[in-house]
Amino acid sequence: MDNLFTIFKVPSIIPAWDVLLVFVFMVSGFFYGIFFGRARMLALTASIYIGIAFLSAFTASSLPFLDNSSPAIKASIFIISLVLAHIILYISLLRGRRWTQEKWWQMFVLSFLSMGLIASTLARLLPAHMQTMFTDITKTAFLSDAAYGIWLILPLMAMLLASRKVE
Repeated sequence: MDNLFTIFKVPSIIPAWDVLLVFVFMVSGFFYGIFFGRARMLALTASIYIGIAFLSAFTASSLPFLDNSSPAIKASIFIISLVLAHIILYISLLRGRRWTQEKWWQMFVLSFLSMGLIASTLARLLPAHMQTMFTDITKTAFLSDAAYGIWLILPLMAMLLASRKVE
């Protein structure tokens, strides 16, 4: 692949695929937050934590029909529990609420941090041989234990800022 870039004289400033994928993930989260508003972003952010809890519970338990070693099963557990929790939270708690003073920058911060947490969680579920293919910046920002801890804390803080003034 590198030879193809040199043959066609493609500049070396093009980011690696994983950086591009993270960027697309973050941009899609931003537009989700802007178009659907604070209520859905708060429900999504809370649902991410519920998905992580379900992932921990199901992978820690020994269910006879579940192959806990499969990254696809782990990712499926996380995504299915995230989607179900999002639907339940939004329908039961947040639908019909009126939010005052919804600010675009709050949605940007909340969606960026929520998508970062999802990306970090899914990247950590990949097998070790696939994680080695990531660039160093992606490994540092999403795969390290310190980064995962930061991704776990920052969306909670953003939820506190974004959840004020509910009528």
